[in-house]
Amino acid sequence: MSLFGETLFGESRFVRWALTPVVLVALVVLGMLFDATWTPRSILVGFLALAAGCLLAGFWLPRAHGLIAFRILSALVVVAYLAYFIELFWIRGEPLAPSGRSSASPLGALFGLVVIGWPCLKFALLGRWSLRPEPEPKPKPKTGDGAMVEDDEWESTESTRR
Repeated sequence: MSLFGETLFGESRFVRWALTPVVLVALVVLGMLFDATWTPRSILVGFLALAAGCLLAGFWLPRAHGLIAFRILSALVVVAYLAYFIELFWIRGEPLAPSGRSSASPLGALFGLVVIGWPCLKFALLGRWSLRPEPEPKPKPKTGDGAMVEDDEWESTESTRR
């Protein structure tokens, strides 16, 4: 996994403790905005609440379950960008031409889908950011008596060999 993926989706306690209160406050505010009828606003609020729930689950559940939650979150990002592009291009019928910098355009949505959606799709499907398979871990050497070398001893012997 890339350094970005390891920092955000790894086991960084700083990221977990810094983002959890913000996400919890966002969930409370989203809960106040929720409407019982099926309006586009309630669908959007439910979608955002699901994304926030996946983020919190990824932070606090054990690694195997947290990775599934992060993969669902990445899939939600792809769906959001795809829906944004479809809404602008097919439903509103806007041309696929560049427009003002701050205005919504299908070209900007397509750019976001490629730049942000494609890596999220790879992570959602493969569980990693790159298409390359993960390298296999090096086997730990054994000591003279057949016992495995501990992790900290292995790192220190590896750094002295360079």
